[in-house]
Amino acid sequence: MEGAENPILYIEERRRLPLRRRRPEVPGAVVVYRSRAGRLSAPAGGYTAGELWWRGPRVRYEIDVTSHPLRLTWEVDNPHGVRASVEVSGSWRVVDPIAIVANRVTDGPRRCRHRVETAIADAFSASRDLGELAKAVRRGLPRSLVLAEGIAVDQLTTRVIAGGPRHRLVRDLLTTDPGDDEGGIDPIVELRNDAELARAGLNAIAARDADGDDGLIDAALRRYAALLARLEAHAADDKPGAR
Repeated sequence: MEGAENPILYIEERRRLPLRRRRPEVPGAVVVYRSRAGRLSAPAGGYTAGELWWRGPRVRYEIDVTSHPLRLTWEVDNPHGVRASVEVSGSWRVVDPIAIVANRVTDGPRRCRHRVETAIADAFSASRDLGELAKAVRRGLPRSLVLAEGIAVDQLTTRVIAGGPRHRLVRDLLTTDPGDDEGGIDPIVELRNDAELARAGLNAIAARDADGDDGLIDAALRRYAALLARLEAHAADDKPGAR
């Protein structure tokens, strides 16, 4: 059941006749019944064959109650100029099978995402820098949550990564050697590109208190040093009598 999104594994409409064999139990699942009057119940172990005949439930549901990994991401680009990726990791599981059926939950992670986003939405819009964003996200999000729809979210952890959707691109570019052959690009354009990458690296440095990527920070510092050296070399080449 790992990676499942729909906690409702099976739905069976029941009739008294003809008689049917009881379905074998599914490990990690519980059974919920809907009566002819619409009442939901989840007796431990499910009804026996005799109880199925006597009670005559109309619908039988099998609900997954095992734990599943949860990973949620958001891209933040707010009016204060904060650009970052926010990652929330944890696990989710069904704790109230009857609520799952009553609320017709067919996508557990989507319900979790809505609840988590509600808890940290203010942090996205109000934060003025990466450090503030990271603290606000952690402040707004407890370690565990219980949703009204019958789902518990546990072991929640957060991570704020500088640069938002460009983070991986910046990582790749910052970890290349700035002296590599760039195919004859104009030196001014080349320096401009390096300056933009160095600026992106500054965001990573500012994120050190926001679970910043230490490898990316080190690469950014190396890019700064290389950029300064190239600027000095370019300035020396432009001096009268340098050539």
